Amino acid sequence: MPRDEEILKRRARFVSAALLLAAGCTREKDGAAPLPPAEAKKPQPPEAPTKPPPRVEPPADRPSLTAKVSAASATKLADATAKIEKIHATIDKLASAVPAPCVLDEPTCKTRFKAFAGELAKLDDEIYKLSPPRCPAKLPDDKAIEEMVGDHRAWLSKWKHDIENVATAALDAGTAWEDMRREAAMAYPHPCLKFACP
Repeated sequence: MPRDEEILKRRARFVSAALLLAAGCTREKDGAAPLPPAEAKKPQPPEAPTKPPPRVEPPADRPSLTAKVSAASATKLADATAKIEKIHATIDKLASAVPAPCVLDEPTCKTRFKAFAGELAKLDDEIYKLSPPRCPAKLPDDKAIEEMVGDHRAWLSKWKHDIENVATAALDAGTAWEDMRREAAMAYPHPCLKFACP
């Protein structure tokens, strides 16, 4: 019987020592002591949630919305101004809506950036519609309006380009983001048609 008790005691000591080592402790003369800091695994703090990029500010020197035209062309000027203001409101909203940085392979990331690519393609189409007519303007009023619209088109295009650059920097996607943008742009085709100016 005493022999069995001795065996059980040895087994108990062995199991206790194994548990102490598994818990990251080492046995000393006085009992258990923690491992040195270099050997102990420190718990990693949870990763902070990724924040979306800050708002993409517009380029400096926004062109004027005025043009010297006669009273007869006031309505044309007002229509052109309204189109520009509408596009400006859209791009101003997108400037604060670039999704947070992520990996495009993740489904939620892909969904967010696919929707954003669609908004960019729609905006691109609206800016494209500000292109000058295929036949050059002949009347002074039309030339003045066309010049004003052209200045805004270039300015808005630069702002859109800056937003696209921020979105590209937010992704770890290689060419996948470019493919996504191309796919979104296909919803707004710009066919090349033959025409003749009078």
